[in-house]
Amino acid sequence: MRIKFTLPGKPVAQGRPRFYRKGNFVVATDPKPSKVYKADIAYIAQRAREEAGIEGLFEGPLGMEIFAYFPCPKSKWRVKNPRPEEHHAKRPDADNLAKSVKDGLSGVLYHDDGQISELIVRKRIAAQGDGPRIDVELYKYYFPLVQPETGFCDGINATWLCCFYGYTSPGLSMAYRAGWLASGLVLAGRFDLAINAAADCFSTA
Repeated sequence: MRIKFTLPGKPVAQGRPRFYRKGNFVVATDPKPSKVYKADIAYIAQRAREEAGIEGLFEGPLGMEIFAYFPCPKSKWRVKNPRPEEHHAKRPDADNLAKSVKDGLSGVLYHDDGQISELIVRKRIAAQGDGPRIDVELYKYYFPLVQPETGFCDGINATWLCCFYGYTSPGLSMAYRAGWLASGLVLAGRFDLAINAAADCFSTA
């Protein structure tokens, strides 16, 4: 089971909390930009869940992939050869971007962000003319991680062979391609990833 959604606009990282005194206590609150962005993420995710027909919250260990696209500055635009997508190597930090997303999805797609056992964050400068946005994919792990007795490198060549065949053969459907990918991962000893690939295989069949 997995869900994808896109939130248009420049990605907003988790800001530093603001502190103020309330009686004898000190209270911490989110800065307004972070609070608004988390609310937007929650709204878009809720709509995506409804459109996908997913009832209830995700249970158990989850994986998350985040692509954060920042706008290409107008000063770097080129007329003849538009700038392609590039790596983003400035602030905000990747972990603060992930914090905004994870907090926004808590109680919307899952119970608590402690369920995230795998997190991938990629920062990019969008291709010239493309708008800034953040793409999020959340997926569920179906079985616990299995540690093979043999090393990962033993099956790496077989893995790439299966993946190459599955994703370059034009006559194969997406289900068969996912099946080849799962086979390669099994040969590599990555049974945890193979289970997810196999689940996608059956869902697209």
